[in-house]
Amino acid sequence: MSATFVSPSEDRTSALVCLVCGRIAGFARAVLEAHDLGTDEGHHERPWTEEYHLDSVGIFAASLPASYQRYVAELFGHSSEIMVNETVPGHLVEDWMIVMSYLDSASSAVSAYYSDASTRSSEPDGPPSEAIAVSESLPLVIRFDLLAQLTTSEGARRLERAAVAVRDHMETPMPTLEDGEQQMLIRLKAGMPIVDIAAELGFSERSMYRSLARLWDKLGVPDRRGGIRRATEVGLLD
Repeated sequence: MSATFVSPSEDRTSALVCLVCGRIAGFARAVLEAHDLGTDEGHHERPWTEEYHLDSVGIFAASLPASYQRYVAELFGHSSEIMVNETVPGHLVEDWMIVMSYLDSASSAVSAYYSDASTRSSEPDGPPSEAIAVSESLPLVIRFDLLAQLTTSEGARRLERAAVAVRDHMETPMPTLEDGEQQMLIRLKAGMPIVDIAAELGFSERSMYRSLARLWDKLGVPDRRGGIRRATEVGLLD
């Protein structure tokens, strides 16, 4: 994958969350590959916690310039702020929290690591840059075998699933409902018969069915049940 240049002043968009989720998923896959090749598993069952990142930050620091690590940590912080302000579908809550925990813990661990004077003086640093090339592809110089020794395969798999789920959600355009469509869904979810909804909203029964067919197309579902489920999942209905 080609590098993406992201500066600290760039607009905070869902594209940034998709990028860092790709990095997280790539990291998890690399750990799993190391386990498949015979690397012993470690004791961290949740490689998205502060404890894991405090143990792993030195491994990253041995391979990557301090400036690069600090910049990635800043991007992680930006992504976490984006996610805080997003509406989270009910089925994604756990995945969402795992990814946010990874971003916050990684960013905090890097800041703590480089706040130590002895670390600052001993770590290699690169020239300052207003924009550093960051892509979903992870640098090959990282010792994934050492990182794999810190965590379990099940933990890595759970982290990958969460990152992929969040990325897929952020890449999918959120449908926008008109007020009338919202009112239809609210009444359908409450169990009101279509004929009563039509009368209440000023539709004929036939035009109500046509409006609902257009709504199901917009939501990408075949019927009423799928429409209510989809609207609830993406946060269009409480």
